[in-house]
Amino acid sequence: MKRWRAFFKVVPLIVAFLAVLSLVFHRYIERYPVPSKTKEVLVKTVIDGDTIVVQGGKKVRYIGVDTPEFGEPLYEEARSRNISLVGGRYVELRICEEEPRDRYGRVLAWVYVDGQLVDEILLEEGLARVFTKSPCVGEKLDELKAYERKARLEGIGIWKVDEKRVEKNLPTITPDKARLFVGREVRVEGKVVDVYKGRGAVFINFGRDYRRDFSAVVLGKYLYRFDARGIDPDIYKGRRIAVEGKVELYRGRVEIVVRDPQQIEILD
Repeated sequence: MKRWRAFFKVVPLIVAFLAVLSLVFHRYIERYPVPSKTKEVLVKTVIDGDTIVVQGGKKVRYIGVDTPEFGEPLYEEARSRNISLVGGRYVELRICEEEPRDRYGRVLAWVYVDGQLVDEILLEEGLARVFTKSPCVGEKLDELKAYERKARLEGIGIWKVDEKRVEKNLPTITPDKARLFVGREVRVEGKVVDVYKGRGAVFINFGRDYRRDFSAVVLGKYLYRFDARGIDPDIYKGRRIAVEGKVELYRGRVEIVVRDPQQIEILD
């Protein structure tokens, strides 16, 4: 009898525990729902050229393309074009089964509007590059590259901007002169002494004293562009290279922030 009494005392505790567990589980599912393979959703906000927020608050990152980041040429054009394509409209999401979310929690999906893949439109108009390291990109990689190639050959969008950059006729300087050109766009030519991979950036150093000597700095958020082109920054060590960009002073260190591998040219 005593055993039964003890049992009945424990039962309410077990029921309460299961109720709390159930509540926590449902809250988790509401916050981090597992997306279905294909669904139609309303676009609430367009963040930039390749990221949107859909009904329910989930962020969606387009598979297979990379559009200009904030502060880069054609950022506003890519974002505005994305708004005109999907803003406030219902779109079809075909979610990547291999990897439904990226490390930032964004849903990875092919996004269609009126039956057309948004990637293709952005690439064809020169407002995006193909991102080959994106999960699930292999199934459409050839088609995406064809659209990118077409825009490149026509010299439109970002490809026109790249062309103009070459035509700027930037002053060419040596690393030791970089401090005299802070705030100006230049072409720095010199030999890389060391490549240091830190937690938040990669430093391509042209001198032994990284606190004073000139460095080309690839911030962590731009490294995927090197990965997409199969470039490991270690290849620059011991090589003569040219780096183009705006010379900046950061905590006493003179540097150029490299946002794209095209800013670097291997000379020998």
